[in-house]
Amino acid sequence: MHNCPVEAIGVVLREPRSRGTVVYVDYYSLEADEEWQLSFSLELFQSAAYNYNDATSILKASNQDSLPSVWLVRGIDENQISRRGLRTLRCEEFQAKEDIKITENQWVRIKAYLLAKRTEEKALCKFFKRCGKCKTDCNFRHYFITEAEQNWAQVSSMKRAATLSPGHYADNSKSCRHDIFAAWLVSTLGIVAKSNVVLDIAGGSAGSLSWALWRHGFETFIVDPRAKLGYSRRQRKEIQKYNAPPPTSLPIYFDHNFENKYHQLLTRTSLIVGLHSDEATEQIVDYAIKYGTRFAVVPCCVFPHLFPHRRISINQSEPLIQRPVLSNRDFEQYLISKHPQSIRIAHLNFQGRNAVIFRDHPSEPMPHHSIAVPVDSDHVAVAVKGDRWREEQVIKEKQRAATTHH
Repeated sequence: MHNCPVEAIGVVLREPRSRGTVVYVDYYSLEADEEWQLSFSLELFQSAAYNYNDATSILKASNQDSLPSVWLVRGIDENQISRRGLRTLRCEEFQAKEDIKITENQWVRIKAYLLAKRTEEKALCKFFKRCGKCKTDCNFRHYFITEAEQNWAQVSSMKRAATLSPGHYADNSKSCRHDIFAAWLVSTLGIVAKSNVVLDIAGGSAGSLSWALWRHGFETFIVDPRAKLGYSRRQRKEIQKYNAPPPTSLPIYFDHNFENKYHQLLTRTSLIVGLHSDEATEQIVDYAIKYGTRFAVVPCCVFPHLFPHRRISINQSEPLIQRPVLSNRDFEQYLISKHPQSIRIAHLNFQGRNAVIFRDHPSEPMPHHSIAVPVDSDHVAVAVKGDRWREEQVIKEKQRAATTHH
């Protein structure tokens, strides 16, 4: 029955995983004797005090003598199945039941189920799911097991295609995107490399785009908390070959702290770039407008839950009627609307998210232009909050264990 309330007790099969503000849990119902997929809000799951370190999951408990913890679940049956054919529940309560222990018979059934799962088919290849074929002979599965899985793949591909830019599919693979973007910047923006500074925002630990621009003669700065301060063997050889100072790594987030600390660098910057710069994408555009700088960004993820303020007009005839920015096309339109007189869009010749939003000439600075920030103050740009929260949970568990020991 659709939206039917459900209450059950069971055990966690695998380690929970987070996507944005949603946490997914593979759960084995002891009453129904089957596996379910549960979804929680991140806030609700944090309040449940799930412990990653003890034997709360089957995968950990099955390798030792201890039994897994039992969890009470209350939620709503979504009347849908997951891509693995599991019943899905949207949960409103998740509580450990220390007074309930599973029986030996239940434990035997659960371990038998887990063993059967381990010997099942391989996971579905994501390229086969999207395109019906895989260019490489990968180790994943290239066929559908059930009709439900095939239907799920078709619906997923249709939803994804609806959000893609017209030039999404191109000839070159993603591995070439840094060199292609760098060559496009040089040819399209017409910037002379000499004495021009480029900020590569969220360039990653490798700073591949910065190094590609550096080979064209630019002075580049990698702005990313993950940026490496040293150089690989190949990079050291390139430094000797080109006989030029290498890209500078600035392990810091691109926010107001960066602006305060590197204000002089921002004022002499000729170009701000971001290739799949995640949460920092809008900030690149905002700071470029504020300082009157050229910029070019290739948007990737939208993060509507972190930036609910984003709105675009439903149509040009009724600009006051607006809707939230949810898809990549919406995001591209939203970024252009920040300064439509100067901001344009193009598409690069590599596969994947390849729409580039750019301004090819400097303009008058707008010192009072506001900078977008995520609504979650604990969330930082270019960081995976789920990983950060998980690290915090491990620290809290260690502190709790130390307190209990004393």
